Amino acid sequence: MLTSRYAEEDFLSSLPNKLLTGLLTLFISIATMMMAFSSTLFMTLGYSYTWTTVTITTVACVPVLMYAFLQFRLVADIISHSYTTSIFFHPRNCLLG
Repeated sequence: MLTSRYAEEDFLSSLPNKLLTGLLTLFISIATMMMAFSSTLFMTLGYSYTWTTVTITTVACVPVLMYAFLQFRLVADIISHSYTTSIFFHPRNCLLG
């Protein structure tokens, strides 16, 4: 922390935004990869192996669900600490006079 090139303000705004962007793009990437796998499986096997195709597709969705379940609390904490606190506790320029 002491040798990082980020300032204190970056830990409040820039870095949480980058972490949130990275987590969301990783989730989108995993979800689209599973959709591509499922659609390729359906095109390849067709209607001849319906139960096999549905079973493999259901099992293939497990990584997407596990990632969403395991990372939900982190994403919710980042959103709540980055955006809701800045709405309620924004700095004011009040001069006593």
